[in-house]
Amino acid sequence: MKKISLVIGVLLFSLFACQKEKNTVIYDIASERYLSPLDDENNAGIWLLGRTNQSKDWALLGRGIEGFTYENGFEYTLEIKEIPTEGYIDQAPFKLKLVRTIRKVKKDTQDIPEKYRKSLYVE
Repeated sequence: MKKISLVIGVLLFSLFACQKEKNTVIYDIASERYLSPLDDENNAGIWLLGRTNQSKDWALLGRGIEGFTYENGFEYTLEIKEIPTEGYIDQAPFKLKLVRTIRKVKKDTQDIPEKYRKSLYVE
């Protein structure tokens, strides 16, 4: 009986452990950062450019991803957890937290739209 309880316990733990990371998304992060097009005190600054694996369109992600250290000239593929934030007006609906780095490659991202190239941040 103890063995059956132990097996059931391990299976339930595995099931819940897998569900913990259910709201993760895979993002590609461009090899360069960009100046925010928004010039107010909450949004100004240097932002990352990324896209999810489901999208071919690049988008500004904000200033950073918790737990991730960006290095210029590298393109990344990251597993990121989207954590909902309180519904404040001057805040994004969620913050991003690094789960793991899947890939880090030294290269220039080639398919960045011109609208972002105009606001390239030179390091």
